[in-house]
Amino acid sequence: MTRARSSHEQKTWDERRAYLETTVRPNLTPTAQEPTEGIDPTGATAGGARAELTRLSPRTRSRKPRFPELRENLPKVIVGIVAIPLTSWVLFQLYSLNREVGELRVKGDGMEKRLEQLKGDLERSQEQLRQEMDRINDRLNGVPKRRP
Repeated sequence: MTRARSSHEQKTWDERRAYLETTVRPNLTPTAQEPTEGIDPTGATAGGARAELTRLSPRTRSRKPRFPELRENLPKVIVGIVAIPLTSWVLFQLYSLNREVGELRVKGDGMEKRLEQLKGDLERSQEQLRQEMDRINDRLNGVPKRRP
């Protein structure tokens, strides 16, 4: 049942079972009655070597789901994954929009003040224009100059 060292084929189940029964976990029957008081509880005996060999064997995967809570709450998780970034984006947009509205208000207030100044300037210009036209009309009509 031994194989040549150069072969790299995987062992069959029967070969694995035989290896486990004979080498890793041999069923040793005591030949003489020995007291159990002499056994070292630290595991430094042959039992410790046997534990090392079993650790080297491949581990089997658990058949139970890894995240049962996740599978049960999958719709909530998906909504959370979508809702959190979407809500963050909406709040960011509202904050940006609020800032822009504030800037536009400041500009609008400045424009209103400037508009009031321009209205006053226009009224003064119209009054000066009326006075100048009256003065020109008076000169054309031969009316003497009025002194204020």
